[in-house]
Amino acid sequence: MFARVLPCSWKNRSGQPEVEAQQIASIAADAGVPVMLGFMKRFAPAYTQLKALIGEGTEQGPVISYACEFGFAAWKPDFTPVEFVTQAVIHLIDLVRDIFGEVVDVSAMKNSVGDGLAIIVQVRHENGVIGSLNFVSARAWSRETEELSVTCANGVVRVSDLSRIQVLNGEVAGTTVGPGEPPRRAVGYVRRLKLSRVRKPQRSLLAWIHRRDEALCWRAAGHRRTQSVGSG
Repeated sequence: MFARVLPCSWKNRSGQPEVEAQQIASIAADAGVPVMLGFMKRFAPAYTQLKALIGEGTEQGPVISYACEFGFAAWKPDFTPVEFVTQAVIHLIDLVRDIFGEVVDVSAMKNSVGDGLAIIVQVRHENGVIGSLNFVSARAWSRETEELSVTCANGVVRVSDLSRIQVLNGEVAGTTVGPGEPPRRAVGYVRRLKLSRVRKPQRSLLAWIHRRDEALCWRAAGHRRTQSVGSG
């Protein structure tokens, strides 16, 4: 392809080990043609909208931290940690680099039980933003799930399963109470604004949990829910 001076796009990573990727980049540079990876997450409408809602100059303000969760059931029983990273979660790794910038510090832990595998990664980006990434491959996640929750100075923006974007901001106000005593009142505990529905979300346990949490928040604030703000 490069010899014919044609632009190229790769699915997932361009080389299995790093040396192959460097060789491909060098060949492309010598041929004078562009080469890119087909990472689809960074171009998903939900995430492009997320990028416009966060950071300096936005209502939500600068980013403090984020939490990314991804769970799915592997397509083969002998799924190795390397395959898990390079063939599945690589898209999420690319996504957080695209949104928050290059990573300067990384630490990780891994656990496996049978054919189930979990990897938790903590990172710090060049701009100071910190994040946690929770990647799980297990039969329990036969329905793939994905969520990115970004905490900013003035609010939280959350993308759920590429289908829903939510902005959460509010504050707890009330009187001081003694140990073990429930707060007498929580005013303005949460305001949840439905911003966008990229596609019709599937009904799932995750959607039910969101609806339950929303109802609890409104109840804590002493208000009845008067409008739909993103039903599953």
